[in-house]
Amino acid sequence: MSKIILSSKEGTSFIKIALISFPLLLFGCNTMEGLGTDIKETGKSLERSAEKNKQPPPPCPCCAGRC
Repeated sequence: MSKIILSSKEGTSFIKIALISFPLLLFGCNTMEGLGTDIKETGKSLERSAEKNKQPPPPCPCCAGRC
């Protein structure tokens, strides 16, 4: 089994990068969640608009509207 030993300089750099990256990742998750919510609401709005503006189908030409 081999051990990976980081010198104090390398270990400190890694910890600094991890401490800076972690909050950015958390903010990124919140941003993506918000974006997903916005897209979902936009889709619902489009569906409501389509339902509101839906036109009835044209009458059947074979039975002159008796069906």
